[in-house]
Amino acid sequence: MKKYASRFLKFVALLHMATPVGYLIWVRFLFEIPPQKMASLLLSPFYYLVAIAAAVSGYGLWEMRRWSWHVFLATSFLICYSNAIILTNYGSTQHSWEMFAVSCFLVLFFTLRVARELRVPYFLPKIRWWESNPRYRTHIPVELALADSLSDHFYKAEIVDLSTKGAFVKIRDDFKVGDVLELKFTAFGLKAEIAGTVVWCPQSAVTHPKGVGIKFGTMTRVNRKALRAMDRRLKRIRAFYRTYRLLMAEEEFSKRMNDLHAPAT
Repeated sequence: MKKYASRFLKFVALLHMATPVGYLIWVRFLFEIPPQKMASLLLSPFYYLVAIAAAVSGYGLWEMRRWSWHVFLATSFLICYSNAIILTNYGSTQHSWEMFAVSCFLVLFFTLRVARELRVPYFLPKIRWWESNPRYRTHIPVELALADSLSDHFYKAEIVDLSTKGAFVKIRDDFKVGDVLELKFTAFGLKAEIAGTVVWCPQSAVTHPKGVGIKFGTMTRVNRKALRAMDRRLKRIRAFYRTYRLLMAEEEFSKRMNDLHAPAT
């Protein structure tokens, strides 16, 4: 397991890997399945499909594989569908549909919570503008400093990928996974001072520039608000660029782009 993954993600990964046994115990008490019917459930092919899918997704989450999020979504759907079948064919509880609703709510909660951990570019380490549109780049100067260093030395670098959860920073200096850095940068007239952990260092400068992927840690309300404002502005710029770069005259397009890059008022 990656050492920067949260405890919740580790818990979900272990929970899914234990599904072949844990799922039987869960549905047994949730839907009050009689013992004699548990044997039939155990021999059901659909049970093994759910168990294998959950174990695979749990392993993917534990190793933080690129495909694990998609398998996790498919597993969540299979669990809900399996619960409906089990409830219809094997369940004997008087509050059957209430229990089914509870099970679906729990699956939805885990899915949305895991999405917060995975749906960031540091789980799928790539520079999004580089992959989707090479002619559009974001350049935000940033100063970096080691959080646990006794010196006041700041490294000059450049943010080329930014979200509310982290950033990819282009820098020639070497850092290692696990380093905690202090970042200071300004974009669109908004200032941010945030601490983050290095979670990825590209192994090749051919596919990615030399730099580090940083996952932001706990931040103040002011910094969180500034990041969200930057994120909204970057989305507007990207959407405008993709929509109008070939439809507008060059002079008008450049003027509109300059307006979008202007400091927030």
